[in-house]
Amino acid sequence: MIGKALSFVEKLIGHGFLYQLIMLIGVAVAAYYAWRFFWIFVEVVVIRRDKSYFANRYGAGTWAVVTGGSYGIGKGWVTELARNGFNVIIIARNAKKVEALCKTLEAEFGIKTHAIIVNFRKAGEDGFFEKIAEELKKFDVSILVNNVGFLEVDEYLDLKPEDIRDMITVNIYPIALLTKHLVGQLLARTKRSGIVNMSSVAALAPMPLNTPYSASKVFSDFYSRALQLEIGDKIDILTLRPGPVQTAMTCDVMFPLGLTPTEAAASSLKLLGFSKLSYGGHWRLQFWGLILEHLPPFLQSLISQVLIRSGPVSYTHLTLPTIYSV
Repeated sequence: MIGKALSFVEKLIGHGFLYQLIMLIGVAVAAYYAWRFFWIFVEVVVIRRDKSYFANRYGAGTWAVVTGGSYGIGKGWVTELARNGFNVIIIARNAKKVEALCKTLEAEFGIKTHAIIVNFRKAGEDGFFEKIAEELKKFDVSILVNNVGFLEVDEYLDLKPEDIRDMITVNIYPIALLTKHLVGQLLARTKRSGIVNMSSVAALAPMPLNTPYSASKVFSDFYSRALQLEIGDKIDILTLRPGPVQTAMTCDVMFPLGLTPTEAAASSLKLLGFSKLSYGGHWRLQFWGLILEHLPPFLQSLISQVLIRSGPVSYTHLTLPTIYSV
């Protein structure tokens, strides 16, 4: 049997078929990566946006909604949206921090702000999103940024059931249900609308010690991309997979080639209306994404465990209960 197989292969080589097939595959792979790197170059270097672009596309003086917008990446997005002329609605839990941020934004950028104070751990309760949607009807909302997230890092056997429940509730319910309640309002506008959904490089591979969180980010990733395929012709939908950003999730420590929340938001906001799926508009975000995307699964998991176990204070057994609500 093996001899016949070798003989068959020799005949293919003799006729040049196998050589031509290998060459064809090689050209296809080279063309794919040439296109990928060209697209990255465009996202990182070429694309530039200003206030006039966003005003023309989404409407001047319109409102952007950011969940978990009082800290971390969410605060970065709130700041950049305000810098580019949007009025902002911050949905978060800590009223004092939201109020202080609203005052700062109004003074610095001359925009309007509004706060909706809720605890997303209660997102599974009846009427939770209906109340938010009813309040949002008062505003001409043009942008929704689904950013709110919750992380508890630990050995799976040591995780509390309520922590798993909260990660599912906070990381999945808002992107699914707030979007559902608001999409009709976005579609009814005369101008274009946009939705930004925050996934993560954690969605690229199963991550031990990070099991519920990485799984929840797979949901965010697939939900957002499927939504884009379904209604992307009517609404700009951007799925983001950011890598290391200096937030509570990294204990406010900057990882090598990491970014600050403002840097991450500024480099990614410009992609709304241009890209559908991206690691972000900064070369460092692209670097992390491409590296993790192309590693074999066992190396992806190994790197995840090494980063977690040898992080700034060793993430294992570290409780981060307020990353979405500060």
